[in-house]
Amino acid sequence: MKEFFGSSLVSRLIAVLGVLVAALIIFWAGTAVGYREASFSYAWDSSYARQFGGPHSPFMIGPDIDDSSLNSHGAFGVVVGVRMPEFTVKGPTEAEKNIVVATGTVIRYFHSEASSTAISPGETVVVIGEPDSQGRIQASLVRIVPTQNASGTPSAQQPASY
Repeated sequence: MKEFFGSSLVSRLIAVLGVLVAALIIFWAGTAVGYREASFSYAWDSSYARQFGGPHSPFMIGPDIDDSSLNSHGAFGVVVGVRMPEFTVKGPTEAEKNIVVATGTVIRYFHSEASSTAISPGETVVVIGEPDSQGRIQASLVRIVPTQNASGTPSAQQPASY
């Protein structure tokens, strides 16, 4: 029996089986991530009319709309509406996302802590979070990005409300 498991043929077979198992695990992980992203996009599209009052279309993604704007784990853009505990962010491709702020959400301005009252229309924000079943993002981190002056450099003044 020791000779059987010690042979090079069995060693190679075990190595091939190990590679196959690793490939299956990677495939499963990719499928799980893809399913989560597709579920978010579906929920976002199906609740678009309710959230934004716009048309509902199964053909929302087209040549003029970048589907990377449907990132389910975050958002970047300008705050266009605030009604706590939610606010709406309009991204660079004009796509709007609803963000939910919870008690555990960390809100920062530069390196300083900030409160939810610091989130106001016109502020530029970066949001990291998790998608929910209604097509919103449950924020775990909201970073308020300083406004930029005409030369493209960040404004050095920190507003007093932070």
